[in-house]
Amino acid sequence: MELCDRGSLQDAIDQGWLRSRHRPAASPARVAATALEVARGMRELHRAGVLHGDLQGDSVLLSSHGPGASVAGRGFVARVADFGFSRVTRYGEDLLQSNAYGVVGYTAPEVLQTAAAVSKAADVYSFGVLLWSMWTGSRPWAGMTSSAVIDAVARQRRSLVFPEDAPSEIADLGRACMRPDAGSRPSFGAAEAKLAAFLAGLHHNHFEDL
Repeated sequence: MELCDRGSLQDAIDQGWLRSRHRPAASPARVAATALEVARGMRELHRAGVLHGDLQGDSVLLSSHGPGASVAGRGFVARVADFGFSRVTRYGEDLLQSNAYGVVGYTAPEVLQTAAAVSKAADVYSFGVLLWSMWTGSRPWAGMTSSAVIDAVARQRRSLVFPEDAPSEIADLGRACMRPDAGSRPSFGAAEAKLAAFLAGLHHNHFEDL
């Protein structure tokens, strides 16, 4: 197994490793490159019939090895890990009943409402929250109790709000992933394509260091 020697993505978020070197805000290139690696990993999991069930900052590990480590000067690549809540589906199955779910702030509203019916769409919701956290440098629903988060997300259908400084490509993807209607969320393949196109545009315009 690969040694992930740079800690977790949550460490990177908390310590500001995704921030720009030139301004006190997140780097579009660093966020997009890291999110792209997570989306690719999740696409492969779903292709193999595996539901992660607990995608969040601590379940993505960072390695200093790999060709993507130099992108935007990050010094790491992201690897999806921590499969303690993962479930294997049968062919063609997209949803499974489970007796547990992961971190409340990353959990989809339908999972909170239906006795932890984990699904591909629920993993996508968690990815949207993770994208918001990567851009803002904050933890979702910070300062709220678990019961208050469940009430806000599952009953009131509230969603995290991207700040105005977020690129539209990142904010629009994050909002799409966090849609209350599970059926309207994009797949990880679609998320990967959007992030790859955005990152390619940054490189073409020589903004990869931002």
